[in-house]
Amino acid sequence: MIVLTQIGYAGTDRDSYPERVKEGKLYYNVHPSFADEQKMQPEVAEKLLTSWNGVADKLNSIISVKDWKLVSSGDLDLELTNGLPDQEVSTFNEALFSDQRKSELQKGDLYPGALISPNEDRVILFWEKFDGSAVYLHIDSKTDSDGSRRWFVNGEVNRIGVKETLQLG
Repeated sequence: MIVLTQIGYAGTDRDSYPERVKEGKLYYNVHPSFADEQKMQPEVAEKLLTSWNGVADKLNSIISVKDWKLVSSGDLDLELTNGLPDQEVSTFNEALFSDQRKSELQKGDLYPGALISPNEDRVILFWEKFDGSAVYLHIDSKTDSDGSRRWFVNGEVNRIGVKETLQLG
């Protein structure tokens, strides 16, 4: 089983905005994390965690992801992109909200989870479908000749079967 990372939300204030502009950190987000949400809606959070762990276990039988960090896709900013330069965040967000993802999300699907590689250079976005199967896509990074890193969807959306479904009612 992969354990969901427990992180609080990042703190900031309006006085730090000019500093973020100078540092190229305009995409810095602040919001409650999934761990915070677990306290408010534990039943929903438990169903999502059970689903994410099931899909992650199935993925681990296909691709070695046992050392990857499991997070809510809603926390990718807190866990990954808040520490990246603006240009890199922009390409990550393009990949995250790609046409491949949009074409697979349907009413009744569970909220997506994500796995972040130990080197933070790859992300696998996944979710359980309403029919109990699951889909995932690879979001990889590449360093360009100028030294900047950009993110892209690597390949097509993949579908896998998941034995037990825990759809929300």
